[in-house]
Amino acid sequence: MNETALLEAARPMPRLEGYPVSRIVPRLRGDPLALYREVFESYGDIVRIPILGDLISVVLVASPEGVEHVLSGNHAGYRKPAFLVNAFRPVAGDGLFSSRGAKWKRNRRLIAPAFHKNRLRDGVPGIVAAATAHAAAWARRDTRDPYDILHDLNHLTLDVA
Repeated sequence: MNETALLEAARPMPRLEGYPVSRIVPRLRGDPLALYREVFESYGDIVRIPILGDLISVVLVASPEGVEHVLSGNHAGYRKPAFLVNAFRPVAGDGLFSSRGAKWKRNRRLIAPAFHKNRLRDGVPGIVAAATAHAAAWARRDTRDPYDILHDLNHLTLDVA
């Protein structure tokens, strides 16, 4: 970690204010990316969201360096609250997102090779081809008609994977 990153890490973490859980949860269910974008534009790359006052907080990290710090170099220093793990387990199964401890470490090691830079670089042509094909199909649509692209994005994800 360079000196700038160390100084940034030493700063007090911004705390999300004015977003009670009763306001956050519906937004997470509706358009989570819009909420994340709004939060990061207002508070920066890292922000603490109090869930039950100062008793339970969730920390959102947006910068690649911050994500790497949490997931790779210092994962033992962070834990997922049981309520979060239990809430996502029915949706995400017992995979990387909803596991902790030794199970998380095992899952992380299993998936790590898929994200090696050489593997990702080799996949770029397929990703570009799939995205281009989907974009071309969208361009042919009548833009006067509303269209929910979730179905297409799910297929795009499967095409890329």
